[in-house]
Amino acid sequence: PGVGASSDITLMIEDRANNCSLCGYYNSAYDTSVCYHTSTYTTWSGCNWTRYCSNCGAYISSGTSHGSTYTTWNGCNWYEYCRDCGQLMNSGTSHSYSYGGWEYYNSSRHRRTGTCTSCGATTYSYGYHSTSTQYSQYSSTQHSYGQYCSTCASYVGSISYASHNFSYGSWQNYNGTQHRRLKTCSTCGYSEYEYSSHSLSYGSWTNYSASQHWRTVSCSTCGYSTTETGAHSDANNDGSCDSCGYEMTRFSVTVPASLSLTVSEHGAVYAAYNAAIVNNSTGAVAITSVTVSTANGWTLVPYSSNMAAAKVDSKQIGFSLNAAQSNSTGNSENLPLSSAWQIAKGASLPLSYGAVVSAMSQPVSEQILTVVFVLDWAA
Repeated sequence: PGVGASSDITLMIEDRANNCSLCGYYNSAYDTSVCYHTSTYTTWSGCNWTRYCSNCGAYISSGTSHGSTYTTWNGCNWYEYCRDCGQLMNSGTSHSYSYGGWEYYNSSRHRRTGTCTSCGATTYSYGYHSTSTQYSQYSSTQHSYGQYCSTCASYVGSISYASHNFSYGSWQNYNGTQHRRLKTCSTCGYSEYEYSSHSLSYGSWTNYSASQHWRTVSCSTCGYSTTETGAHSDANNDGSCDSCGYEMTRFSVTVPASLSLTVSEHGAVYAAYNAAIVNNSTGAVAITSVTVSTANGWTLVPYSSNMAAAKVDSKQIGFSLNAAQSNSTGNSENLPLSSAWQIAKGASLPLSYGAVVSAMSQPVSEQILTVVFVLDWAA
């Protein structure tokens, strides 16, 4: 049993020395007519090898066995060859990916895109969300919260909303009219300033200069402090500022609002007889210059002009005020003053004025001159 070759069976019959003399059992270890190829040798042809029995020379087996290899690349495709015989051993594709940031993919996973730096091929890499409860500012009154994956910076699942839990800092001065304080939500960290008007309290007025007084102004909420100034005022004309008591200097001069002229049909000019400048100041004042300017198409001419020779409706006027007379032709002139006209405290300066006017074909009633007085304290 177990012997399958007919030559072995024949050998057993012919060579009884290999059989037990009592039972006839065949023991192959004692059969010298059979070679068991216990020793072999190998021959090579390139990378192909053949193995033979060293005893009988019988063919045992054969195959191919490549030694060292080398690899070539074509883009991202690689090819491995036997260095001895040049046979293609293996091939494949190997990309070198550069990955972008993680982004939300579905309720359980996020993903990122990989791009081959050589050929531009793309692939995806996936990962599972790792979440924790996250609060974020949603509006100025609410924050949002839910399960948040910090890897892909996304909420996973539903989002809920709740009002901010504000804590407040101290009021700080913001500007001249407002203070502000920082309020911060202890849950989500959102913060903003809220503003409110100062609650101002005022100190007493104190003299600051000949024309002004000042007082302190402070806010009881934020501690803001400043000063404000105001002009002296003497409404009751007692010579002292009504607010701070400062004995003040008052510059108050009244000039006529209008100086009327009436020209008769015969050319006679009549002026008001009671025009005056009144000094209500606390000291003497002086009129340092008088400027006369024409209006409504009239032309200023020398007061000494002979209007009998002037054309009718030529609208020419020469003007005189307290002996200061117009001397040139044009639209405006500073009347020549020999010296400043001084007016003592509480006194008045009568204004004696007159004019020469060219004839008009029709009666007119209009403004023809503007007189500007410049006043200052007397030297």
